[in-house]
Amino acid sequence: MSEVDQKRKCFIITPIGEEGSPIRRHIDGIIDASVIPALQKDYNCTVAHRISQSGSITKQVIQEIYESDLVIANLTTKNPNVMYELAFRHCLGKPCIIIAENETSLPFDIAAERTVFYENDASGVIKLSKDIQQMVEKIDYNSDKQESPIYEFLRDILAGKKIIEKIGENKKEEEPLAYIIKKLNDLDTTVRSLQMSNNVRKSNNSRLGRNEWYITCVFDKIISTKLAVSLFTKIIGVENNGCSIVVEEHNFEENTVLLLVKATDNDMTEELIKDYIQNILRENKIKSISIDIGRLS
Repeated sequence: MSEVDQKRKCFIITPIGEEGSPIRRHIDGIIDASVIPALQKDYNCTVAHRISQSGSITKQVIQEIYESDLVIANLTTKNPNVMYELAFRHCLGKPCIIIAENETSLPFDIAAERTVFYENDASGVIKLSKDIQQMVEKIDYNSDKQESPIYEFLRDILAGKKIIEKIGENKKEEEPLAYIIKKLNDLDTTVRSLQMSNNVRKSNNSRLGRNEWYITCVFDKIISTKLAVSLFTKIIGVENNGCSIVVEEHNFEENTVLLLVKATDNDMTEELIKDYIQNILRENKIKSISIDIGRLS
């Protein structure tokens, strides 16, 4: 077996753009200066616009995403095709490293996923290469516990189905009980979150205006009150697109935070609030079960 055949396969999901366009130059530079140097010792790297085989490019991309040991997904520009391909990879539960240029505002669904942000300059591509190497070193291909938001959800559905079947067969095992207790705890968390939101809305109804919003964030684990307060009681940025946002009040219980924020009202307000929450989760490597944002009235 040749050295090439012994290497693992890596497929790079990325925006492409027209030949010679700024985004194509950006992407090719990142691939050639950061991704390939980081992986070339142990991986053969493939990217869609460099596939030379004849046939349907879509089928080839799907095949590469399915078969590759590793996927690198560049979310810069939040290209729809990239998001679609990343979602497919997430369904498989196989290793995937997400990268994006600094200032990229990630969608809510993946904001809490570990993402490597980079500067698109000479120093930035060197650092990105090192960051990718560090993340690859942490991958355990022998583990059956690879994680992704979609795969975890699908796995939970299948687990629930199996448990229900066992209960139907009257099998006396500890697993069904543990599963039911977990589901009850999840339900309790959701109910408490709703109660917190409703209580604040009622108590503040007389003074609320169209420029006040609530944010309810439920974490995937219990975090300390000190950490929650330090994370969520800051002034949220200065003027940004004519909008400033300030935390007015907070309420915290176990793994649920409720915030009241006051924001200069314009068309960008909700997006800016989302960006703020995404940045907090990303910077502090915190995952959330659910995030609810709404205007108080």
